Amino acid sequence: MIRVTAPGGLVMALEANLNATNPLLYIAEMDLAETTDLGFLQKNYEQNRKSSGRDGNIGIKLPAIFHGMGLINVGSRMSDIVKCILPPIETKDQELLHQAVEQDIGRTIDDDTAKQMENHFIKQGFSHEEALVQITRAQKLNHTFRDHGRDMHTVWATAMTFSYGWVSE
Repeated sequence: MIRVTAPGGLVMALEANLNATNPLLYIAEMDLAETTDLGFLQKNYEQNRKSSGRDGNIGIKLPAIFHGMGLINVGSRMSDIVKCILPPIETKDQELLHQAVEQDIGRTIDDDTAKQMENHFIKQGFSHEEALVQITRAQKLNHTFRDHGRDMHTVWATAMTFSYGWVSE
């Protein structure tokens, strides 16, 4: 981006921080410690980065990367979007928000998907047992939200980072 930006021009990027996604989920009616192993997820994201080259946590790293590449006046902001589902769901906007969240944490994990997840986790270096425990946790969270999410007080903050810096003149 720097190469194609004029001197004095602004470089901006918006990227994800997957390590922050699950810790920023709160469902009042659930004990998320039973459905979410943050250490497992963090190890999985890191293994994905090592094996694929895609970094799902690049957002939080961008200010340091931008600075290291010579940008000046580097800064960063986090997205302030927080999705709140507070029953009862009565409006079109509330319904659309519930549907959007349900696509993430209410999706069905069928046998084929579970097998794909298991193979992925094993390929990433997890044991068969660790993979099955994680899949069971995800299934419980997704199943519970899919069946009862309309009646659950759910708050989920996104974890996108906006980073910027200027090309020196």
